Amino acid sequence: MKDSSYTMPFIDKRPGDHIFVKKGIGGVAPYEHHGIYVGGNKVIHVVRSNSDEEAYITETDLVEFTYQSIGEIQELVYSPKFEPNEIVRRAIKFCEPDAFFQYKLTASNCEHFAQFCR
Repeated sequence: MKDSSYTMPFIDKRPGDHIFVKKGIGGVAPYEHHGIYVGGNKVIHVVRSNSDEEAYITETDLVEFTYQSIGEIQELVYSPKFEPNEIVRRAIKFCEPDAFFQYKLTASNCEHFAQFCR
């Protein structure tokens, strides 16, 4: 991310926030999983299918978003390009059945999706 950013515990729960959790198996956290908090304890995020390059974007509750996470939900704090209601609108648009999101581990992943929405 080009502009300055920092992380903090996700306490205030404001729609449009970019949140993430650390995930891993056996106490090791090899990656972070990112999403957009949309309110009502719901998150929109990228979920990879069985294929390495197929993914879909879905809305789930915070419990499902944090499944197998290590530690608390964190907020990635940085200046968004859009107002909160527009961030949420952009995220919701990707949940539509005909929305397209091509997953690539290093170029088009859950973090990129969250940044795109903001």
